[in-house]
Amino acid sequence: MSENLPDNLQDAAIPSEARDAIIRLLKEIKFLRSETEANHQHIAELEDLADRDPLTPVVNRRAFVRELDRAKAYGDRYGNGASLIYLDLDGMKEINDRYGHNMGDKALVAVAKTLVANVRSSDLVGRLGGDEYGIMLVRADQNSAQEKARLLMKFIDDIEIKSGNDTIPVSVSYGIIELKSQSNAEAALAAADRAMYDRKQEKILAQVGSGLAPHERKTLTNLVAQKRKAALTGQRGCRRIVAHRPGRIVKTMLRAGI
Repeated sequence: MSENLPDNLQDAAIPSEARDAIIRLLKEIKFLRSETEANHQHIAELEDLADRDPLTPVVNRRAFVRELDRAKAYGDRYGNGASLIYLDLDGMKEINDRYGHNMGDKALVAVAKTLVANVRSSDLVGRLGGDEYGIMLVRADQNSAQEKARLLMKFIDDIEIKSGNDTIPVSVSYGIIELKSQSNAEAALAAADRAMYDRKQEKILAQVGSGLAPHERKTLTNLVAQKRKAALTGQRGCRRIVAHRPGRIVKTMLRAGI
């Protein structure tokens, strides 16, 4: 068995029992190294699974926030800015109620695949929860992020989800923030969420307010602003804000899900 020993141990003076023990030890070391490499690979696979969203082909919120904080720190140190796009699917409740949660899940997956297919490998897409997604764009300022968001909206508008003879339209609202303007990832997400919400309300008001008189549209806009302020500041009694308002306006808010 001496042929299995290193050259510096190929010595006839070494007793055969010692050589055999060394060979066994070398084999055991080789086996342990192999086991260690396999364990490292397994740990890496588990860590990757822990970062993945269970439904869509993107990372989950925990992983996204972690990478967002890293991008923020890197940008602060080296001056490489990054931006965050916060997306929220429009009308998900209506899709789930009318077509079922399976169709809602298909819409979520389709949007996630579209986002992943149309960003750079250096960017990151994450599901933040429910029907909300985040996109981290590295080396992108506000203007670049706006251009990318508009392009993504076009791709998302082309998504078609079929349910029998019906085609379910898919659309999203978004908000954008530059990371350098925020203290950390959670602050950036909160700011981008507010920007997204404001844009979504503008879309809803434009859609449902068209049948109202000018003074009713103004009242509706003010009510939405009050409800938004109450929600952001944690005030109770958001329902009381609309309790004694004209029924026509209240019905409009309820129909739009405001």
